[in-house]
This record gives sequence, C-alpha cells and structure tokens, in this order.
Amino acid sequence: MKKFAIVLLILLSTLIAGYLYLARTSTQPSTQNEPTKNTNGSSSETPTKNYDFDKIGISLSIPENLYVIKTPNYNVETDKLDSYNFYIQNYGFEGGPATGTLQIYGLYQFDLPETTPEELEKIKEDTQNYLYVKEFTAGPLSGLETQQKGDRPNFVYLLLLNGRVLRVSVPNLQKQIG
Repeated sequence: MKKFAIVLLILLSTLIAGYLYLARTSTQPSTQNEPTKNTNGSSSETPTKNYDFDKIGISLSIPENLYVIKTPNYNVETDKLDSYNFYIQNYGFEGGPATGTLQIYGLYQFDLPETTPEELEKIKEDTQNYLYVKEFTAGPLSGLETQQKGDRPNFVYLLLLNGRVLRVSVPNLQKQIG
C-alpha cells in the first residue's frame, strides 16, 4: 500500500510538472493515452483526459480514474471573479487505495497584487514554515517547490501565472499512510 501511494504521488507530481501549460483555447475534455511506468518499471498506457481551466488559462492532462472539480468563486457584491479553485481527487479505484487518500488542490486569486519572481524568491528565507524551497518549472510556468513543516507536510508548488501566484498543494502520502 505504501509503495502504491508513493508511486501515485510521483506519477501525479510528474503529471503536474509535465502537463501544466498555458492554454489559450477552450476545448471539451478529450481522452488520450499517455505512457507511464508501472512499479516494475515496464511501460503501460494510462488513459488520461485533458481539462481546460479557461478562467485561469491553463490545461492539465489527468488520469481518467481521478476526479476533477473546478470551482470559480465570485464576489457576491461585485459579481466579479475573485478566485479559482480546483481539486484532483482519488475516490478509490480498482487496484488502488479503497479511499480517497490523494487530493491535489489548486488556488489562483485574481485580486491579489501582482508578484515578481524576485518577490516570490523571498519565500526561500521562510525556514519557519518550510522544510525546503527550491526552483521549479512546469511547462512555461516557473516558480518554487516547497514542503511545509508540521502535521500536514504537503508539497506546495507556487507558480507565477499572469503576474500572480498559482498555488498547487499535493499531500505527502508517505507521512499520511506512514
């Protein structure tokens, strides 16, 4: 079970890094096959779907056996788009964990002040909240990869997108199952 969870975490982290890219056109989800590595090292085909998050201008290719929730959040007073959340959830599938042990969470806030790469770099000095901080690239987006300290040591990816931070959080499955 631990081995499967670690392999799933690596697969999803790789998918985020490899398939997160800017998408300027909106299309319906489509099914494709993307080669992945099994735990024994052999290649197999994992069916994936492409999901466009047109409100923030990205697209992700996600394994079909995971569930995707996209949530635009509007300010009730102005009716203006305030933030955008997305979740990628494992609700259990054949050959995998019986429960939803994995959730990838994304957040983009439109009304935050714009951020520069230099301002984002200041997070590297925050040793009180993060175990480590290092540079990270996902397609055309760049930013930082971090791991939080504490009871929930999630991996957090802070990527610059249109001058603001797209935050993607992935749980540390080894710690949760551990």
